[in-house]
Amino acid sequence: MATWSVWEPETVRDDEGEDVFIAKMTVDNEVFRTPTGSLPTSPPNHALQIPLHAFAPSSCYPSNVPLTGSIAILAQTLCKFLVDVERTASMIGKKRRREITPTEELLERDEKRWNREEDKVGEREIEDDASFKGSVESDRS
Repeated sequence: MATWSVWEPETVRDDEGEDVFIAKMTVDNEVFRTPTGSLPTSPPNHALQIPLHAFAPSSCYPSNVPLTGSIAILAQTLCKFLVDVERTASMIGKKRRREITPTEELLERDEKRWNREEDKVGEREIEDDASFKGSVESDRS
C-alpha cells in the first residue's frame, strides 16, 4: 500500500503572542496504491493537488497576481513511478558473485619482479649512503 500526506505552513500565535510557523496537515495518508499494487477504486481521477502558492512565499510574486490554481499529479502516474522505481531497485539489488582472486598465483608470478625491485632499491640506498659518507669525509678535511 502507498499513501500520501500533505502539510502546509500556517502562521499561529504562540503563548507569548508571537507569530510562529507550524506545519498543518491538510491531507492525511490518502491511499494511491492498494496493498496488491493496483489503484484504489474511488475516486476515479484521484490526484495529489499541490497549490501553486506552496512553491514560494507570496512575497516572491507581484501583488496583482493572484496565486490560484494547482498542480495535479494523478494517482495513476504516481503508481507508475513507484512500479518503475521498484523494478529498478530489484535489478540493482541483484548482485552477481565475484570471482575469487587467486592470490597465490599472483604472488608466485610477481615474486621475481618484486625481488628485483627490492634489490635495486637496496643498491640505491648503498650508493646514496656511500656518497653521503664521502661528502662528510671531504668536509672534514
